[in-house]
Amino acid sequence: MEIFDTYNINREKTGKKITRGAKPPKGLFRLVVHLCIINSKGEMLIQKRKSDKKMFPDMWDISVGGCAVSGETSAQAIGRELFEELGINIDFTFIRPSLTVNFDEGFNDIYLIEKDINLCELKLQEKEVQEVKWATKTEILTMIDEEFFVPYRKSLISTFFEIKGTCGTFKSDFKIHNMKLNPEPFGLIASEKKTFELRLNDEKRRKIETGDTIVFTDTRDSSRKLSTKVVDIHRFKSFSELYKNLPLTKCGYTEKDISTAKPEDMEIYYSKERQNKYGVIGIELKLI
Repeated sequence: MEIFDTYNINREKTGKKITRGAKPPKGLFRLVVHLCIINSKGEMLIQKRKSDKKMFPDMWDISVGGCAVSGETSAQAIGRELFEELGINIDFTFIRPSLTVNFDEGFNDIYLIEKDINLCELKLQEKEVQEVKWATKTEILTMIDEEFFVPYRKSLISTFFEIKGTCGTFKSDFKIHNMKLNPEPFGLIASEKKTFELRLNDEKRRKIETGDTIVFTDTRDSSRKLSTKVVDIHRFKSFSELYKNLPLTKCGYTEKDISTAKPEDMEIYYSKERQNKYGVIGIELKLI
């Protein structure tokens, strides 16, 4: 059961809680958050709501939205919703809402970010989101007229596009990458014992840059995910060179097996031919 904080008219928490579906007592309010993602072409990322939703089933909506659960700040709530619905991890700690819209039962903080996203790389939340696509302002306004889109005031939708690049709009140039990990290295990263991920420096890995986010998924349980930020990328010609330069106890080895650690261990995953062709990298990570 989801529990939400209530606020007075000055947005101060009252200590009184409500559950999902319940209206705040008279004179108290709840906190809702929304996010609009707009790309460099001036298109907004929109999502189609699931058919079993109580409100606006099978209708298109703006990029992300939800309620702040008890104990969350506005920034924490929109960060969580973005990750849950689309699989994108952005730290909103120092990002302010671009505007706040008051409604009868609460406050609606609306964030705007400018970001180009490859839709194929998104991890959609199965129980919330059917599909996503890019849409222009004109296309969204037409969808509202044709009742395919949640019935926002059209002037509000227009405002989102008009204030892009101003009013605290956050520009995010960092990319999100998805990788799979076996349970053991997944657990070592989760416990922060492993801070280097060793990979072949092939075409896919060459797209990774410092500051990007990597979301790891446990190969045995796809519901288990870890979000990490790329701190640095260490490039080498071979794992022999890498093993001489990186702390192996931070690369997945323990103190017990460090004495037997050897570059040939990586040939299970990458042949010498592929190492010679692409080179190798140690991706230095920080758990977020």
